[in-house]
Amino acid sequence: MQKSLFIALEEHYTPTSNTSALRHILGVQLMQIATPSYFQNEQGDEALLQEFDGFLSYLTTLHRYGQQRNSIKLRIERGDLHAFYVLESAEPILLIKDHQQFELHPKRGCYCYLPQGEYLLEFPKGHTQLFSFYFRGKMFRKNHERHFNFLHELVEAFRNKSESAVQSIDFRIGPRTRVMIGRLLEHLRFIDLDTELFLHRQILELLKLSKEKIFEEYEKVYDGSILALQVREEIRRSIAIDGHEFRLDELPLLFKKSQQYLGRVYKAVFGHSLTQCRKDFLLELAQENLLKLSNSTQAAYACGFNSIQQFDKFFKNASGMTPTDYLIKTLGE
Repeated sequence: MQKSLFIALEEHYTPTSNTSALRHILGVQLMQIATPSYFQNEQGDEALLQEFDGFLSYLTTLHRYGQQRNSIKLRIERGDLHAFYVLESAEPILLIKDHQQFELHPKRGCYCYLPQGEYLLEFPKGHTQLFSFYFRGKMFRKNHERHFNFLHELVEAFRNKSESAVQSIDFRIGPRTRVMIGRLLEHLRFIDLDTELFLHRQILELLKLSKEKIFEEYEKVYDGSILALQVREEIRRSIAIDGHEFRLDELPLLFKKSQQYLGRVYKAVFGHSLTQCRKDFLLELAQENLLKLSNSTQAAYACGFNSIQQFDKFFKNASGMTPTDYLIKTLGE
């Protein structure tokens, strides 16, 4: 596919064909189908870059050694879906675009939708090994992505040509992933007529393995239905105590998982969002206090609202009627 990712190594390093001067990145596994490009600078930092232009995907391997942290410019000329596997690094690699910043953690992989634009890759000091590939989101024809929940937001961003980058949840790089990447680097051959078929098959297998890793780490280990029930109970309990003052962004600290992930698991079990869950429990509390106190103002403050106007607006939006109308209707029945 057409190259759309350009790493500006030349701004920090000098290309060299004399590899005898290199000390830190020799002896690494190379991609057999691509000629390696070596770089070094006066500070003793080194880099090795390999790229392969496949028909359906574009592969990149980057080895880097640096005595200090440094940032390398990255230019993307077309929005695509990117996979990043940090095979070796002392600390997270940072991917930065304008106000957005994503962390690529050591021994973990993730997927990103990256729109056209200028980026920075910030590397920690020491050895770094990054394997990545990108492919057109059109590979997922309509509904073909339904089995890859962690890619839904990325595929939608690609289809809508979003100007904002999106990152998936990440997953552990285990022995199976390393073997699969090693096999891919070793067995790609120019002389093999089945190279494109082999590459496409291996990329699909990496996608499937990513899905399996995410299931094992996020869903199988902590059963989704149990987690969803615990989240629902926590929202109910918190609304009963704090009323309107309770915020959903308190949940990640309690469950040690992102709000995005909690919301996805909850919706898969109950069919509606965390926001709707909060609204439903808050409406129940409001109705209960209205019937108990028979006074909108007292009910509003009992539910944690700052004003009767705020309470009236919420109640009308959630139930379709005003608090007064609800009292008249309920007490009159």
